[in-house]
Amino acid sequence: MKKMMAVVLVLGLAALLQAQPEVEWGGLFYSYTFFWQNADFNKNIADGDNYTYMHGDIHALADFGEGVSAFVKVGAWGEYGMHPVWGTDIDGNMDPRVGLLEAYLKIDNLFDYPISVKVGKQNVLYGDGAVMFDGGEDGFLGTKVNLAFDPISWDFFYYRLAESGGIELVATGADSIPGDLNLMGTYLTLGLMEGKMNLQGYLFMRMQNNSEAEDKPMWFGARTEGAPVEGLNFKAEVTMMGGKKDYTTEEATDMNYKGMHAMVGLDYAPASLPVSFGGAYVMFSGDDDPTDTDNKVYVAATDAPYAFGFYKSWPGFGPAHTMATPYGFACVADWDPMMINLNVINAHLGINAGALSLRGDFFMYARNKVGENEKSALGNEIGLLASYNYRDALTVGFTVGYWMPGDVQKEFVGDDNASAMLGGSVFFAKGF
Repeated sequence: MKKMMAVVLVLGLAALLQAQPEVEWGGLFYSYTFFWQNADFNKNIADGDNYTYMHGDIHALADFGEGVSAFVKVGAWGEYGMHPVWGTDIDGNMDPRVGLLEAYLKIDNLFDYPISVKVGKQNVLYGDGAVMFDGGEDGFLGTKVNLAFDPISWDFFYYRLAESGGIELVATGADSIPGDLNLMGTYLTLGLMEGKMNLQGYLFMRMQNNSEAEDKPMWFGARTEGAPVEGLNFKAEVTMMGGKKDYTTEEATDMNYKGMHAMVGLDYAPASLPVSFGGAYVMFSGDDDPTDTDNKVYVAATDAPYAFGFYKSWPGFGPAHTMATPYGFACVADWDPMMINLNVINAHLGINAGALSLRGDFFMYARNKVGENEKSALGNEIGLLASYNYRDALTVGFTVGYWMPGDVQKEFVGDDNASAMLGGSVFFAKGF
């Protein structure tokens, strides 16, 4: 893979020096004002907040001919609220600064073969992000090779998820270099029924070595999605974790990864009616015996947010549930207790009335695995989404979720104290 990267860079640089590019410019701006109340489900303790998250970028795509192109995107994203006189917010934080969000070189039809190679920092999303997603803001640094010969599209990739050591250790005489966090794998897509549906299979391996352990979890699975019948869209996915974490110290016991993810979703929009309806089931396995050497908790390879179809233009399940996850990003990571060890059942109904779209959702949340005599029900949420496309020039929207506590919350705060959580957002977006 490193040799392939060197070849691509040499060919790409040669094309950059010789050709006069055709450049296309664009950008994206969106703003979300999030709000939440009673995240602890205890009516006797007042808690709630609202904040504004914004994203703004400008990007350029330069086409040098012969299949060679370069893409650069600069921008900023995150929470805003800096006082223009003080220079910080109340907690001493500054607004996000502009940075390099994406920058990559791409060669299509390499040596006149159906091969494309992309090298650099790039956004990555497979499926709904159950295994790999960068979050949609900053991309991952790496190389992706795609083989495309109808009806097959086959990706091979190697990404540096996180650097350890690097430039700060150059010429320091360091005799021990910490291990980087790397991800390699392959993702195969087979198109069927003249593009109406496809089958996908994949394998990922994440690698990190340090003085304490050699960590090599794996993810392998299959996914299918499509619209074999007009108006009917479906998707389904199963992912298994494997591999292990070998500790170098005798005090620690080696750990085997045994997590599992499953998902199925359906949506139907009759051609004669301005409505759509459907449902979904999503599962991330948990572990009811944490003392076992088999770790059955499912996590994403990149601590990724779970997109759930981006139905509200933001990752996550119901609006209130999303606002109960750290940073409001619904990440399938071991530090996000609301997204691991989770079963979700969803039913939804949508109405499209020209520029106005409405959708109502019902979510049922529960723990996937619990210990003996422990409760599993996390409660039910009713959510509403409204969006309006103003003259095809601007999209504005509103979400709100009402999450009624289940047995888990009631046991923790007491039946008499338990009350519902409210969460949602007001947003608008414009691409150009």
